[in-house]
Amino acid sequence: MDNSVRYENTASSQSIITNHKRLIQDIAALMFNLENQRSPEETNPIVNSLLQSLIEQVRLEDEFMRQVAYPDFNQHRREHIVLLRDYNEFKRIFENCGPSTLISLRMQKIFNLFIDHFQRVDRKLGAY
Repeated sequence: MDNSVRYENTASSQSIITNHKRLIQDIAALMFNLENQRSPEETNPIVNSLLQSLIEQVRLEDEFMRQVAYPDFNQHRREHIVLLRDYNEFKRIFENCGPSTLISLRMQKIFNLFIDHFQRVDRKLGAY
């Protein structure tokens, strides 16, 4: 089964695809650091990079959805807000507490939300 998200080949859709890849790389790097309880000094740059990638992804997808008059824009946008809220909460706790099993479990939950969003919501957008 092909799990990729398909978009029409445009400059904005290619930016979305490129940023999706960056998000996945940042998530993988963060999960690795958390699972191996790397220091906050090693992990903070990844935490910040992932937040910037997420903000950029929301911006790119919002722009794309407006360009194509995507009918499920509001629902898709609400999911972005939830992802941003949950990730910012994770970031706040990480900055206050540092790496721990609880932090790893919280990030695993967010990781699952990302995957669900990519496979369910972004796939639907890509097919539009």
